[in-house]
Amino acid sequence: MSNLIYNEIYKMIANRKLVIFLFLTIGILLLPAASLIIPELDIPFTGQDYAINMLSGTISMLLPLFIIVMLAEMFASEYEKGTLKNSLIQPVLRTEVLAAKVIAVGIITSVLLLVSMIFSYIIGTLLFGWGEGVLIGGETVSGINGVLITLASHLVSLIPLMAFAFVILAICVAASSGTTAIGVSIGVFFALTFLGQLVEQVRPYLITTHLSFYIQVIEPALRQNLLFTVVVLAAYAVAFLVLAVAMFKRKQIIL
Repeated sequence: MSNLIYNEIYKMIANRKLVIFLFLTIGILLLPAASLIIPELDIPFTGQDYAINMLSGTISMLLPLFIIVMLAEMFASEYEKGTLKNSLIQPVLRTEVLAAKVIAVGIITSVLLLVSMIFSYIIGTLLFGWGEGVLIGGETVSGINGVLITLASHLVSLIPLMAFAFVILAICVAASSGTTAIGVSIGVFFALTFLGQLVEQVRPYLITTHLSFYIQVIEPALRQNLLFTVVVLAAYAVAFLVLAVAMFKRKQIIL
């Protein structure tokens, strides 16, 4: 299993799309610098709160798109090119191959989250100064405690992102081409996002609503909804993982 995971991570690192997303991440982190050029924007950032303020945009748009592209590449594109069979030539189970690919996506996503946090601190401090602290629940938390809360926010964000990854996994396993997988996945992603904005009644049950899960974790006033959110994320993860495994076992792959 470890060799399978290593091979998948190696393929992802060698993939130019990963480099593109890395530069996109850094580019997005630089966007608030426009407030220095356009004073009318007046964006009140400091080095200490820059990372946690930028996290919402990263996990609600950029990383979901990264997950879509990577899973489409790993499953649908490899199936289309006939290279998916290379992983199955070894004496391994299909479930092990699927697990290795998902774990690799999780590891790389974690790295991108941490890289985003580190660059946010660097960019925020250089542009706006270190500042007094991070505002959490109406209180200013500074120093190492603020950094730990920011780190925890980035780490727990992996939970909804991986639940979302299982939804996309099922789509990519079912698709026969990378283009189809990406198109359908992006369509589903934006459809769920817009549906949540338009129909308040269904909003709590949509996975895209809970991508900012970290806010409920760090804000005491919102923790009463934490259990419900965990149940929703777990339901999506289990249902779509079971579906993906079932489809991958039955998928016709000529060795």
